[in-house]
Amino acid sequence: MADWQVVMPEMHLGYIVWARFKVNQEKLTDNAQAYTYTASPAWSGTGRACFRAVSLAAYAASA
Repeated sequence: MADWQVVMPEMHLGYIVWARFKVNQEKLTDNAQAYTYTASPAWSGTGRACFRAVSLAAYAASA
């Protein structure tokens, strides 16, 4: 929101009120921080091989 040029809270009926918007933003931020992704050592490096296998299968199916 810091980079917004114009803020007109409660300008149009039917939108949520500004206080509710702020609460929603805080919840979204908290939820995003709660689910940070860390790669599992068991699966690290297997993405390229999986992509290649799927790509080859798709190519073979189209030929």
